[in-house]
Amino acid sequence: MLLRNRLIPEGKVREMKNILGRAKAAVCIGVCAVGTAAAACTGIYVGRGVSADGTTIIARTVDSSVGRCKRFEILPHVDNAPGRHYLGNDMKAEWPLPATTYHAVLVPSVPWGPKHGRYDGACANEKGVMLSGTVTAYPNVAATNADPFVSTGFAEATLPGLLISCAATAREAVELLGKVVGSRGHRGAEIYMIADANEAWYVEVYTGHQWAAVKMPEDKMLFIGNQFLLREFDPASPDTLCSPDLVGLAERNGFLKRGKGGLIALAATYAREPLHSSALRTWMGRRRFAPSEAGAYERTKLLPLFFTPERKVTLREVQEVMRWRYEGTELCPEQGADKSTVRVVGVGRQSTCHALVLDATLPADRRCTMWVTLSNAEHAPFLPLNAAITALAEGYDAADMHAGERFCEAIPSAHYRRLCALAELDRRQYGDGVRTFWRAREDRWLDEFPRLVRTGDAAAITAYAVEAQRTALGDAKRIFDELSWYLVLTNFNDGDFAEKKSIPKRRPFSTALPMERAPRTKVALIAEACTTNRSVVGCRTTSKAIAAAGFVPLVLPNEVDDAKLDEMLGRADALVIFGSVRGEVQARYDFERKLIRKAAAQNKPVLGICNGHQQINVALGGTYGPNVTNAPVKVQHRWIASTWTNDQFHAVSVKPGSLMAQTFGEDHPKVNSSHMYSVKKIAPGFDVTAVAEDGVVEAIEHRTKPIVGVQFHPERLFVRDGDKKSLALIKAALEGKGCKGTR
Repeated sequence: MLLRNRLIPEGKVREMKNILGRAKAAVCIGVCAVGTAAAACTGIYVGRGVSADGTTIIARTVDSSVGRCKRFEILPHVDNAPGRHYLGNDMKAEWPLPATTYHAVLVPSVPWGPKHGRYDGACANEKGVMLSGTVTAYPNVAATNADPFVSTGFAEATLPGLLISCAATAREAVELLGKVVGSRGHRGAEIYMIADANEAWYVEVYTGHQWAAVKMPEDKMLFIGNQFLLREFDPASPDTLCSPDLVGLAERNGFLKRGKGGLIALAATYAREPLHSSALRTWMGRRRFAPSEAGAYERTKLLPLFFTPERKVTLREVQEVMRWRYEGTELCPEQGADKSTVRVVGVGRQSTCHALVLDATLPADRRCTMWVTLSNAEHAPFLPLNAAITALAEGYDAADMHAGERFCEAIPSAHYRRLCALAELDRRQYGDGVRTFWRAREDRWLDEFPRLVRTGDAAAITAYAVEAQRTALGDAKRIFDELSWYLVLTNFNDGDFAEKKSIPKRRPFSTALPMERAPRTKVALIAEACTTNRSVVGCRTTSKAIAAAGFVPLVLPNEVDDAKLDEMLGRADALVIFGSVRGEVQARYDFERKLIRKAAAQNKPVLGICNGHQQINVALGGTYGPNVTNAPVKVQHRWIASTWTNDQFHAVSVKPGSLMAQTFGEDHPKVNSSHMYSVKKIAPGFDVTAVAEDGVVEAIEHRTKPIVGVQFHPERLFVRDGDKKSLALIKAALEGKGCKGTR
């Protein structure tokens, strides 16, 4: 249990620190690691005066990473146990605990590594306190220069669990947050929301030690992207709390901005200019709930934090808005909107979403109900929890699991996540049925669970929650299997007329999938390269680009024998060899070259990226070029300071009529570089179709076979920057348009 691991007697703290110091070990004791805040989240608050049933709702999407898995945890009540400490950040941050700590239900992460941290993003305790933390936000440079973040301080990865263990009221939680930030420091700019039966608080943490909190009005709601929105702030008001130096720090360092009445204007003082991705979500929330107040979208326009919705807001609508891809508007990516300019709420990289509901009419121990997904909400269910529960279904605590790069059968979150990924290959064809199925489950839970909570039987509440978890996990596994088999049964090549009679006449599971024939699923094999952390990152990025091009990316392990290789290549539609870090084992290069030669013999489309471009050339008769970083610098090709995403950009000359010309144009387009080596002697049958100013070959295309190699990284340009030309190049190469005979 969490308390057993992290709430440790005082005498043991120094001893354990000394042991770790001598061993220099990366040991995780409960909450650990200097992590980063969730990359981007959307926060929602609905006051009891504007909710449909008189409850207070706090909700948030956790938009972190597609590989992150979440779990549930129950902290037991502990009485009269003085001398314990809460430990976090590899034991660098600690806090003395009161003798009594409270029973609570939390949603932490499945351990990712020794420095990942817990990230107890949604919490509720026996005192009727609920907390959501955090929404990442962005301070300005002047503020962080004056008061830098503290690398050994508390933050989203560690602070929520401490607050929910100790606080009997929302105000106590805010005050404890202030003490911790003031004494130990904070590691990131973040927003917390905390509520109890009497009041709800909104907290913005700007820098290492500066923060401000306001009491949220009962007759308003908020909907925010990743931005600070507090305006004029009165530290003397009974409805505010803040760090003692909030105004003084800004005034002494010359970045204080004042608003109406001479009060500090917090957003103008501490925040940076809003990002488009953040401001758009904030405005779309206003447009959905209070359209008459929304006005025209302006990125730099600072909207009021709180607003009055034009209708009462239901819990179901809060759940649905966390799935929102702007359906029914001109900004929906699936309805023609430009994906490179739209940041939706319901993104695929949500690791969890939650809606915390507080019913002030109930006793404190069961006052807080939690509705939580264990994957992105679009194709995963909101499972019912309550602060009174005392047990979880098997596997849901996942305390001893490790969520790495491989699928783990024992982690429920992994099953939900893989189903989401499968459903989102085609949101209409595959996803509609999954969404319909989970909505039916949720409708039943939304009807039955609140009524059960009102009866006050903790054992019955626990039994219901456990059964919902168990049933939903079984459903997720079954839907994944049946949807996968549906894809198999409808996987026809053009001209398979005689086999169309075998198309299933029923939907793959009871409430869901459309009956019409699915388009054939195209598969692109990726050579296994996940031997370093950078290779793993490259594999993820490449997979995203392949999927966007309309292909299912499948990683091909390098231990496959020749006979199986021939069979797998024969079934696949394309092969991708992506970049690597110099120093990968020679066996990998041998395997890739063998793959390339086999694919060429089968006339299979091949796309090589960075080192994959070099491997194509060498495998088919060319040679490596010299280390470009040793030559006089005319064009910078290598990343800066080993920062993997800091590509160098330079123009290239493009051969007219080539695939490069068709997708990137012939007017010296700019490409990104991140490599040390190049190609020299070009393999027989290839044309050089793009060259840098210093003569480095940036692209080759075979004259008669669908084989393309590019020295730059179109997958990064698309995934990171939304570049459509890069996606067009990837799609065309995978579809076999990389030779003149198929253009």
